[in-house]
Amino acid sequence: MKKTSFPSSMIVVAAVVAFGMVGSQLDLGGLSGQAAGGEAAGCGGDAYYDEDLGALVDSEGNILNENGEVADDATGEERHAPFDAQVAGQAMNGQSLITIIRPMDIALEDLAADAGEDASFIAQANVSADGRYAIVAFIAEDYEEHNRIQLLQRDGETWMTIMEISDDREGITITDPVIADVTEGDDGDLVRFSFDGGTLLEFAVETQMVRSITRAEQNEMVLAKATEAGFDDDKIAEFQLTRLADVSILDFVQNRVQHPGLSALVADQFGADVEFTISTSLDNHMLVSLSNGEILAVQACEVGNTPVYVEGELTCNSCEAAGGCENILNKVDMMDVTLEQRLERTIEVRNDLAALNRLVERREFTTMLKSSGNHADGNAYEATHTVYDNATCAGHICWRQSGNKVIIRGSDDLMDWALNVISMASSTLGWGIDGMVIANSVGCNSKHWIGHSRGGAIAAWLANRCGGSATTYGAPSAGVNFSGTRYVHTYDPVQSLGSSGSSHAVGGKGMYWECVDRKWWGCKRHDWKEKNIGGNIGGTWYWNPWYMLKAHTHGYSGGDGWDDHKWNRRY
Repeated sequence: MKKTSFPSSMIVVAAVVAFGMVGSQLDLGGLSGQAAGGEAAGCGGDAYYDEDLGALVDSEGNILNENGEVADDATGEERHAPFDAQVAGQAMNGQSLITIIRPMDIALEDLAADAGEDASFIAQANVSADGRYAIVAFIAEDYEEHNRIQLLQRDGETWMTIMEISDDREGITITDPVIADVTEGDDGDLVRFSFDGGTLLEFAVETQMVRSITRAEQNEMVLAKATEAGFDDDKIAEFQLTRLADVSILDFVQNRVQHPGLSALVADQFGADVEFTISTSLDNHMLVSLSNGEILAVQACEVGNTPVYVEGELTCNSCEAAGGCENILNKVDMMDVTLEQRLERTIEVRNDLAALNRLVERREFTTMLKSSGNHADGNAYEATHTVYDNATCAGHICWRQSGNKVIIRGSDDLMDWALNVISMASSTLGWGIDGMVIANSVGCNSKHWIGHSRGGAIAAWLANRCGGSATTYGAPSAGVNFSGTRYVHTYDPVQSLGSSGSSHAVGGKGMYWECVDRKWWGCKRHDWKEKNIGGNIGGTWYWNPWYMLKAHTHGYSGGDGWDDHKWNRRY
């Protein structure tokens, strides 16, 4: 039985829907998504007139006023999406805890007509942290017109489809369906979600209205939430990373914890060659995507109990009777403890499992980066991958020396840096303490120091203290000047941390994720742009924590582009 791990955005689960119907429900009419006028139209230029919105917009979709500035009252387009809620999936034969969700027959028939009888969908999904909502998708590779997404709402232990979108005319590009946030509005819940790796949509559950949220609105939302949480304006990056704390816990459970009961069930019921990917909530409601295109919705066991597979059925048993609960979500009511307690307890469980050698092998963070092709010299690849091969470690610090290069590893997994940020008492992050450990081992003399995230800040400190140059990727500011380059990502809040904030004398390169094909919901297709930037290289606020996570863990290259490695590619 193989358990797969997609990039941190990985998210799984689904159910389906026909889009010709949804297209008319949304009154899409003859929308083409094409912009008129201006050489930048539809190509990620500075500004162009969008016929669909009836307004001048910038390359990020923000509506501009007559002065070419983002309008204060700019809001995304709103559309009615009426849909009669219906049960998603059906009970799995012989399983009291599992509902199985499959593509609709008509969806499979339509795909088979175009792609052949053996064609199948790839299932993906993401459950909200509180377990009340999920976004599910079926993706037909090379046949985008058959892609479909659904929003699900949990009613007791039953998942209901409350909204669906597919598009056999516009060609929706689904890369990473994700629930970014659920909040209470004036007329009920507002579910904010994305299915293209960046654009944020908002669905009002009671009124069934869906709209796109502009970047300006997202910044306002972040600022309001940060102020409410007691964060000053200069601490926005720290606030953004605290919002990633729950994501780091879920990432740990989904990717590093063994799930023996689930593994046994999948192997027995579906075959030993079937792989699966988990998306779970903090209250342990799971949606499990199988490589055969089906999805399992697994009910949560009560706290103190864990799912076990006995005599052909997945059931709940006490942690004590099962020999212990490896999944922290089975041991602790995460909905009833503070943020710090959630992280601290998860760290304890991780360390215990590591001591018992019962952790799933750590998923490599930056799976997009390659050391070949058009990428300069593979620095980013080395800083995030090969440092794990033949590394020298002293406590939590790991590095690898290759000739005159010293490649320094960042945090081991999301839990490390999320806990570091949340427990941050001051702007002094101790880069020098770790730097001296490395310098005492490799020598404090001129070298090329390379690092990602925390490792990048240490590399900058070493370049300043020991000489040489540094190349950093998504690194906090070490508060020192050095010779070299900082690579930053527009939406990575980590780079705005550190003792000197986001300002730095060294030049940098920013990776910008820009729209090159715009539709009514926002952007159908993005592409990378690289720009030289000056001293201020801090990040832009962004509401979607999964997207910020991707920006930090996947959003860097070592040179002039991404070659053919696209954001939605899975390894």
